[in-house]
Amino acid sequence: MTLSFLHSAGAAAAIASVLGVGASSADPIRVSYANVNANFAPTFAAEDKGYFKEEGLDVELINAPGGAAVPALISGSLQYSASTSSALSAILKGADLKVVFVGTSRALYELWSFDPAITTFEQVKGKSIPIAQRGGSEDLTMRVYLKNKGLPRDYVALTPLGTGPARLAAILGGTQQLAMLTSGEKGTFKQAGLLDKGRMIVDFAKEIETQNGGLVTSAKELAEHRDQVKKILRALWKGTIYMQAQREGMTDILQKRLPKETRESLRSGIESAIEDVDQDGEMSMEASARELAVRAELNDVPPDKIPAPEKVYDFSVIREVIAELKAENWQPRR
Repeated sequence: MTLSFLHSAGAAAAIASVLGVGASSADPIRVSYANVNANFAPTFAAEDKGYFKEEGLDVELINAPGGAAVPALISGSLQYSASTSSALSAILKGADLKVVFVGTSRALYELWSFDPAITTFEQVKGKSIPIAQRGGSEDLTMRVYLKNKGLPRDYVALTPLGTGPARLAAILGGTQQLAMLTSGEKGTFKQAGLLDKGRMIVDFAKEIETQNGGLVTSAKELAEHRDQVKKILRALWKGTIYMQAQREGMTDILQKRLPKETRESLRSGIESAIEDVDQDGEMSMEASARELAVRAELNDVPPDKIPAPEKVYDFSVIREVIAELKAENWQPRR
């Protein structure tokens, strides 16, 4: 069962209200994902191909952005979330969470201009760029990029507009002429006949390294239910292997969730997602330290209060999972 929530400031309260604060042993395990696109394809594959059930798990997927998912994770309304980027800001503010898996350490976005007069990043100065939410992966991507370029934080204005149709409508309506797009969103824009009217200004994947996707849970969950964490990660890594091995099958899975998208655009998004996958499910501690430093600056956290990466991440379980699945020579069925 997959629930979808409006991406609003009250989404966290909606999750808690509908699901209840905390979960009993009879409740399904709740796992959130931020959007329906190829970046979360392994999660959808784990559900549709029965990998969660194969691991003996009753999982309920919840569609919620990081700004809603992370508070719900902290409160216990969710047990796991793919919003690892948003979780880092909460961790810096004292949340007792652990990132146990990183989907990709490449920035997932490209900056596009739909204004013929804007053809370089220098011309973006002072302009408004729509993002899903404050503190999310788009926000961080731009801030890390600005920091690397030695530019001030207010070089551009980042405007939260939510995800999905809101961004497309803003571009189509002419109220926004810049957009940070993932590969999946590029497919949507192309289908709408809009992509050919714009141009890419920055490919962030070639410029910076940031954490995107994966899995975050509470430190308590990891300590008390490590076997369950392992089963969740086994299902997700099986989904990752499936995505890489069965592109047409993965396209079918996404098509069910995005019936208006063309198979061509969905396949394009899947190819990009495959290219982005970190084959070890980890991020280097050096890159992690740099990201934490930028996030601390964004959240007004003093440098001496920044936790060491080893306190934020625990990749021991995903290492076991990948090694075991390799030893089992696990291969997905069509």
